[in-house]
Amino acid sequence: MAYSLDMRQRALDLLEEGKSKTEISRMLGASRTSILRWEKRALRGELAAIYPKKRGGFRVDDEKLKAYVALNPDAYQAEIAEAIRAKENTVCRALKRLKISRKKRHRSTENGTNKGETII
Repeated sequence: MAYSLDMRQRALDLLEEGKSKTEISRMLGASRTSILRWEKRALRGELAAIYPKKRGGFRVDDEKLKAYVALNPDAYQAEIAEAIRAKENTVCRALKRLKISRKKRHRSTENGTNKGETII
């Protein structure tokens, strides 16, 4: 939880009046470390709370993905991701969303015989 800007400013005003950080922390209910951090931020001119920037999920251009898969049907997921500049798991989810199957048939059987074939 972030403290309000008013409370931060009040703590800095009390510091300027000569109160100690311990006294201010008891009065306002904020930790001494928070007050020290606010003081440092105020010197830099950044008193407001710093929140991490939210970013949306990466969207793959569906048409570009479909075109690449059509031209390169045997490409591995890592190759597709590199070609369209995305991460592998993003490509995986996009392929599922577009209902494009990536299963590949084995080119040879285990022992070289068909299932129903009998050996003489």
